[in-house]
Amino acid sequence: MLTIDVDDWCLRSIFRVRDVIGEFEQQYSVNEKDPNLWKAFFRSKAEYITRCNFCLDRLEQERLKREAKLPGAGRPTRPDDISSDEEDEEVVFDQVFVTNASNEGKMMGKWLEAARKRIGGVFPRPDARKQMERHAERMRKRKLDGGKAKIAGMDNVDPEAVERAKKWEVELNAASKALAIRWLRMGRDSVGKKFRQRGDELREMVMNLTMRMPEEDDWFFGAALRIEGVNLQEDGNQLLLDRRSLEADQSVKIRKIEVDYNEFEKEKQKVIDADRREFEQKMAEAADRVQIEVDLRTRELNRLKEERKVENDASEQAAREEEGAVSSEMLEAHRNSIIELEELIDGEQTRAEMEHAKVEATERAVFDRKEMLAIQTVTDRRIMAADNVQRIQRDTLAKIRNEETSWQQRAARWTGVARRKVDLKEVEDAEQQTAKRRRKRRG
Repeated sequence: MLTIDVDDWCLRSIFRVRDVIGEFEQQYSVNEKDPNLWKAFFRSKAEYITRCNFCLDRLEQERLKREAKLPGAGRPTRPDDISSDEEDEEVVFDQVFVTNASNEGKMMGKWLEAARKRIGGVFPRPDARKQMERHAERMRKRKLDGGKAKIAGMDNVDPEAVERAKKWEVELNAASKALAIRWLRMGRDSVGKKFRQRGDELREMVMNLTMRMPEEDDWFFGAALRIEGVNLQEDGNQLLLDRRSLEADQSVKIRKIEVDYNEFEKEKQKVIDADRREFEQKMAEAADRVQIEVDLRTRELNRLKEERKVENDASEQAAREEEGAVSSEMLEAHRNSIIELEELIDGEQTRAEMEHAKVEATERAVFDRKEMLAIQTVTDRRIMAADNVQRIQRDTLAKIRNEETSWQQRAARWTGVARRKVDLKEVEDAEQQTAKRRRKRRG
């Protein structure tokens, strides 16, 4: 059986995720962003604690027993206790009238009876009506003073913002505006698509019904109904030809807009890529120059260090010949001079790299802003092209919408009548054929 100290586990689990993140950054790097690598590392390092359902149920039951408060526990409310109605910052609600016969009225009646039994005494209280009138007057006063706005935290709201909200005026950021425009365009495309689909379905229905209403059956359908269907079919075909002609012109215009935008984007992207390559080459050349300067300076300092070592050795040799030994002060001074030169070499390289990084960061920020402006130009051109395409589509639909709508209404009415008659005629024909076959079998 597995036994775990839950308190110690909870204490360690608070900081465990932070420890795993620190180990990940220490093993790989702070800049590592690969999600798959992090998932694999987390699975290998994470620790879990599991408990069965019976244990969870038992712990939950024990918690409920500790937190449960049995009915009737605690001291009863005294008549002179301070009510929440005396507080100044309570939420003011409108009056609600509840009938005694409703479920709410019955529930409130039971609650009132139980509360009176617990409190004890004679009910209603002598001053009950005065308290009710005082409470109603306080509610009316708070409404007049704007108590609801104050309690809701809206007493400091800008009046202009309130007026804009009443008029449904909102301020949108760039992302919200883009989403709204996209939704509007998709909605318009969907409406136009459904309108065309409805017209195509009605044309198919009119053609099918007119084929099922031959001229020799005019005694049943009526010549007027059949001729109306033929006329509807001709008008629908003519509107379809007109629509296809307009859509062909629309396609030519849209194609020209798309070609112009693609050429513009290609040229702009070529310029952006060329500028980026030139900038990166410039940065690489600057880094090479800095590295060459650092190498030259490092060689110079290394040569100076070697010369300093030779001078120190000569001084130490002269001291040994004259005094028999080298003093500790001289050795310490020589050692410090060499250390200073080594620190100067390391510091010179670090200083040059930091200065170059600072200059490069400044130049990259300027170039990135310039590149973003160029990219924004392409984006603006794409938005303008999309707006032009939408405008052309709306104009095309507007040219035939009125006539097409009128035709669809007439076609819908005619198909409703014609379908019922055609179905009835087919049923009667089927019954006649059945009766005819029966007579033949009898004869």
